[in-house]
Amino acid sequence: MIIDVHNHYIPEEMARALGAEIGKPITVMEGNIPKRKVHDCQFIVEKRLTAMEKAGISAQLVSCTTGWNAPIETCQLINDHLSYLQHQYQGRLIGLADVPLGVSHSDREAIEELHRAVGRLKLAGVSIPAQPFGIPMDDRKFRSFYREVESLHVGVFIHPSPIPEGFDALAKYDLHRIVGREFDLVTAICRIIFGGVIDQFPQLKLLFSHFGGGISGLLERINPRGKRWQKTLPQDFIQYAKQLYFDTAGFSGGMNAFRLAYEVLGPSQLLFGSDYPQDFVEGEDISAYIDDIK
Repeated sequence: MIIDVHNHYIPEEMARALGAEIGKPITVMEGNIPKRKVHDCQFIVEKRLTAMEKAGISAQLVSCTTGWNAPIETCQLINDHLSYLQHQYQGRLIGLADVPLGVSHSDREAIEELHRAVGRLKLAGVSIPAQPFGIPMDDRKFRSFYREVESLHVGVFIHPSPIPEGFDALAKYDLHRIVGREFDLVTAICRIIFGGVIDQFPQLKLLFSHFGGGISGLLERINPRGKRWQKTLPQDFIQYAKQLYFDTAGFSGGMNAFRLAYEVLGPSQLLFGSDYPQDFVEGEDISAYIDDIK
């Protein structure tokens, strides 16, 4: 049984409001910077199920990109739709809730929607960007949210921000998408470890996408032997990293990234993810990636 933990879905009415049409992919821009690509595989369920069948995937965890850094009304609409989708395709499509984390000085709305989505709508977890509304993940205002997530025993799927904050030099050449998103994930991991989030919430289940931005290749620099150029931690940085989970998406099936993560982080911390339908659209291509991993 193969479960694909990294997939994107947009309700059709939202996709069409952005300008997407069947057979006509679009790139949503913010200023002159590409923000996200939208095409019909994201909202036509039949195409998704066909790709899953060809790839041999039993179930997908689906998240909705338009619910990140969005107001409560948008999150609720998305969550209601994902709950309906989950009910219609029981066991095949599993929804991850959107919450308005960081929308105000209080995370009360995010906590209330978390409880509604998990308790009433039966969604399996929650998805957030690596910098909700440009706020680092170790910010004190998020601590009560983490406490609630931990108490509910559900996971948090962390995706790079569509346009990461704080990387102005990446404004040209589509660098925000090419490398900025990976910087965003690596930075988020460092912030939650050095910021004491894992120490405070040891049962918190965090799943970072894109192999954690490829953090496996940076761990020797982040925590070099015999050197301490950052705050002292109760245990080595690598031990904290091995308390996190990482998916295999974001590198278009690149096996160098997979091999490094497998060797450094270990197979117990890796979950299969394809980033459908961004990195992969065709089921045959996903199947080839699965064969390479096997």
